[in-house]
Amino acid sequence: MEEWKDLKDYEGIYQISNKGQIRTLEREEKTNNRWGSMVRKRNGFILKQSVNHIGHLCIQLNKDGKFKRQQMHVLVFETFVGERKKGKCIHHIDYNKQNNCVENLVELSYTEHNNIHKHPSWNKGRSWTKEEIDKRQNSRKKYFLTLFKEAYDIYESTKDIFKVVEVQNVCKDTAYRRVKQYRRTLIEH
Repeated sequence: MEEWKDLKDYEGIYQISNKGQIRTLEREEKTNNRWGSMVRKRNGFILKQSVNHIGHLCIQLNKDGKFKRQQMHVLVFETFVGERKKGKCIHHIDYNKQNNCVENLVELSYTEHNNIHKHPSWNKGRSWTKEEIDKRQNSRKKYFLTLFKEAYDIYESTKDIFKVVEVQNVCKDTAYRRVKQYRRTLIEH
């Protein structure tokens, strides 16, 4: 069953659910316009959440004309479990950053959290040996080195960075970085 609670510091404006939803409450707001001040009735509704650059759901909250962007998993955890302790972070148990049910959130130290996420999504809690990690890192280095070499060869033969952009389907800055990076590896060897 979905349970709703007032959001801390936004009482009477927003409520948050244990399932990771957030809604506005029906209220009256005093606003000013060019004809003077007036009272506007606001209906309550569930707010649309956006995804930030690392995949967490976020919401933009407004109080007294001041906007603040918050991560939903932090709001859910702090509303239903309690304040996050200093030096702790919130982990999604099922690895789904968009599942913000309170049952899916747990508080971990940064060390514990980094041990779980120290490898990309292929990790999923698996322990990797040093040899396996080195093998994956070396294959990744080889892959990028071939991209850099290709960019360098195209640029050296044509002296046209836009040819690199066209062939590798990257932006101009990335093309320049790849050429520069390969030059650096030539100098090092």
